[in-house]
Amino acid sequence: MKTPPLDIQLAVIEWVYRSSQHSRIDYATLRACALVCRGWTRPAQRLLFRRVPCKDINVPQLRHLTRQVMTLLVHTLRTRPDLAAYVRSIQVSLWSPLDNPADVDELALLELCTRVDGIFFKHQVGNDDYPALEERLRAIPLRPTFLEVFGAPSAISRIVNLWPSVRAIDCIEMRGGATPTPPPSAPASVQSLCVSVDNLGWIPAPENGVLALRGLELTHPRWPDTAWAQPLIATGILPHLRTLTLWDTSFPPPEVLAALSRLESLALSHPPMQDVALPRSLRHVGYHGWKAVSEIEVAFMVAAFRALPDLQLVTLTRRAGVALRESLAVMCNEYGAELVLYEGRECYRLPRHVDWI
Repeated sequence: MKTPPLDIQLAVIEWVYRSSQHSRIDYATLRACALVCRGWTRPAQRLLFRRVPCKDINVPQLRHLTRQVMTLLVHTLRTRPDLAAYVRSIQVSLWSPLDNPADVDELALLELCTRVDGIFFKHQVGNDDYPALEERLRAIPLRPTFLEVFGAPSAISRIVNLWPSVRAIDCIEMRGGATPTPPPSAPASVQSLCVSVDNLGWIPAPENGVLALRGLELTHPRWPDTAWAQPLIATGILPHLRTLTLWDTSFPPPEVLAALSRLESLALSHPPMQDVALPRSLRHVGYHGWKAVSEIEVAFMVAAFRALPDLQLVTLTRRAGVALRESLAVMCNEYGAELVLYEGRECYRLPRHVDWI
């Protein structure tokens, strides 16, 4: 049997990563690929270390084992800096006190992987430890473009402002404890922001009509509560947005849609229940819901999509149902638009996916 060309072999290795990058990386298969032959070792290692997961601190029975794995990983990257250079996203967890062995390994990972593009930062550090933590983090020459931070609101803002290179942020505030203070807004240089219904304070206010923020991802917005939509409109951000992604929510109300005057991409998780007028500037619309769409919802959605004069791309998940898929396939064929089908909404690429290929 003739050996396939090298580019075909490399495509096979890359597909192992591509096919699992939206959930859990298939490390076992990538490790096997790295052992096939010398020609496969470096391409497989480049993907094997592209995303570095953190230890599972929520499973007490695994803490000792995962600490051993983390220590071994740090040792490997310290002795093989070429492997550390492959890391594009990394997850770290810091807990008080900062001088415990686990946190030492976590900080060592950041010190070794200075080319990282995305950092998933989970921390519960006491106020007394913050000055020391900030000093250690500032000493690391990092330039991440994406940052996901979980912690107390005041703590998140201190971490976020460490790296001016960050262009996309996902803020997850930890509730409970002392009465929270209102957090400052995200830095004005941020271009994409993911916030939940309770974190609208992170949306920066436009100053003199100028704002870098162009992409917004909202989780669990309470659209039926009209009192919630008004504060969002009042931020003044909606006319500036180019992309909007909505998760786990009903369809946005007309007053929100009307304010999105420059929107080019809209991803929804809920179909319209009546006639709606989408922003006419849209070039991409997606239905990434978890349930099949009813016949009447299909009719409303197709009618709304047909009214878009510059529509170029429609994206769907398989759970949308056959009726919607077939109707939109006919519409896209008529309009010359592209129809892309995803296995699930987690396969839709977002700014946080800096390690995707």
